[in-house]
Amino acid sequence: MKAVIILFTMLFPIIGIGQSKQDITKSKIYYGKIKLLTPEVKFPDFKAGQSYVGLILFTNISNRKMQIKEIVKDCGCVSTKISSKTVVPQKNFPIEVHIDDAKRGKLNTKIFIYFVGEEYPIVVNIKGEFI
Repeated sequence: MKAVIILFTMLFPIIGIGQSKQDITKSKIYYGKIKLLTPEVKFPDFKAGQSYVGLILFTNISNRKMQIKEIVKDCGCVSTKISSKTVVPQKNFPIEVHIDDAKRGKLNTKIFIYFVGEEYPIVVNIKGEFI
């Protein structure tokens, strides 16, 4: 029990310094109606100068259709492609993540998926290293 209290005491100040309580609240990932099957898309040790496609996959676990409001990317280095904005209940839904002409170096960005009627987006990390 002492170890848990000590660990909590050590971690709490770090969380407080890095982000305010308001920032932590805003960065919530909404899982209530969505089961995210790929929380991170990785492109490890791929060749620079080529194009690649990754996949974000999630399931609508509710009993109602959901609508994608918008998909926001952190940078212009990635694009997304969807077949529809309607996410049918109890079905897997893919979002393609495209990297065209990958630049040499590391990639660390995020994609935010907003749904109609939901306050917070689902956040998916996109990571890669191109050599």
